[in-house]
Amino acid sequence: DAVRASGASSPVVALKPLELLDDGNVCDTNEELFGGLCYKKCSLLTTGEAPIRTSAWTCCASHPCTPFNEHGKVGLKILCTGYDIGGSGGCPHEPGACLVDEELYGGVCFEKCATLTGGAFPNRVGPLTCCDIHGLGCMNPKHSKTMRAFDVGGGAGDHDPFTLGT
Repeated sequence: DAVRASGASSPVVALKPLELLDDGNVCDTNEELFGGLCYKKCSLLTTGEAPIRTSAWTCCASHPCTPFNEHGKVGLKILCTGYDIGGSGGCPHEPGACLVDEELYGGVCFEKCATLTGGAFPNRVGPLTCCDIHGLGCMNPKHSKTMRAFDVGGGAGDHDPFTLGT
């Protein structure tokens, strides 16, 4: 929701992600740190049945973890699917969080392709490239668009000096 800042002529939109800085979690609020990467919390993936992460693909109901109380989920691609995902559904990532108007690609936060292309090419497949579909079809030039202007961070226009678009 847009909020007017005192003295500002345009709406201010909060772009900083919700971060609880004193909770000891260096990941986003729906993520947990495991093996140096931020994964979507097992408690969310298993609706509370197995809240303890034991690997990229497994979560346990309680300690000690055994094959009888372990839940696992591997997707068709093995990596970045099943329980091996970050809070936004993509690949697990290094600690930190992007602004609300950004997406993570290769460990870097970029302004969302959906915003940059008016929804025409919403899927980021590279620092300079956005695609209108998922998967290998993006290798077809008619499904992708590459521009230097896509290599940009979000945060512009919210009148917050800490979220400057770069």
